[in-house]
Amino acid sequence: MAKKEFKVAGVTFSNGMFKKSRQDVIKGCKYGDLLKLEQDYSNKHDDYAVKVLTMEGEQVGYIPKGKAKSKRVYLSLEEKNDVTAKVTERFSFLDENNDRIYGLNIEVDSLLSANEAKEAANKGCLGIIFILIPILSLMKLMF
Repeated sequence: MAKKEFKVAGVTFSNGMFKKSRQDVIKGCKYGDLLKLEQDYSNKHDDYAVKVLTMEGEQVGYIPKGKAKSKRVYLSLEEKNDVTAKVTERFSFLDENNDRIYGLNIEVDSLLSANEAKEAANKGCLGIIFILIPILSLMKLMF
């Protein structure tokens, strides 16, 4: 398993009307806190979106768009459901309106290596082939 560090994306977006804001959730995070990762199958902007959540389930943001697939986070989550991350830094800066914005850097410690990801992807393809062959054979017999 490989490790990778990410800057959490989407930290200023809302978590919904009746939920704690991502900025408020991040203010409560500190170095070493454990976070969990969860695939966001309903994300309209990224087929491989991965939510970053506190252990209590409050969302702080996302793994940056495009990084989940290329960095094997997505495949790691497909293989096992307990991929975690930890906070390596909480930082803040002033935006153009002079508002303080908080962000997080996290380290994901359960990523598949390139070879493991390739093997997992191939395993998925082989599974599809083993399912399709009998179906195609049955269709050939039926028609």
